[in-house]
Amino acid sequence: MSTSETTEHSVGLCPCGAGDIIKSITTQDNPWSGADISVRINCSKCSSEWRVLYDSLILRSSEQEAIQAGRNVAKIEKQLIAAIEPLFDKYFAGVKTKKAELAELQRLGISQDNYRGYLKLRRKHSSIAKCCNPLWNTGWLRGIAEEGGCLDDLDALLLDLRKAKEAHGHALASIVRQRIA
Repeated sequence: MSTSETTEHSVGLCPCGAGDIIKSITTQDNPWSGADISVRINCSKCSSEWRVLYDSLILRSSEQEAIQAGRNVAKIEKQLIAAIEPLFDKYFAGVKTKKAELAELQRLGISQDNYRGYLKLRRKHSSIAKCCNPLWNTGWLRGIAEEGGCLDDLDALLLDLRKAKEAHGHALASIVRQRIA
């Protein structure tokens, strides 16, 4: 039976200065286990307002805009996939095997999966459009949308996605971080 030893030490003051930030290191007495390292805020006020992420403190309230912007990006990506699935189904209608599907996706530059990885994705998602990265080749995507008579809809979604990603990037940049000393 193994035993463990935990040591704790202060690595700095919390943001309000009333408490401190504690680093905890737990080691086992066997040669095959590594050390478990954690950092926590030892201040009731600051621990509810801040969280620890690696070697930084993150102000929880400043993350809300980024979280919402990330959800908006995901929502638009979902709409985009729903819009292009019928185009993919039509484009790949004559393809007989999954190996041929993957070869075409790779030729188009929208998949870097190997065959085993592609089969795993196809089992998880029945849609070919969900098993690749269609935005890696927007020229081809716009071409099949034009053939399908929905280029304007696709362009509107792509514009919405670009704007949503920009907003998400700005929101991520505005998160308040404080480096732990």
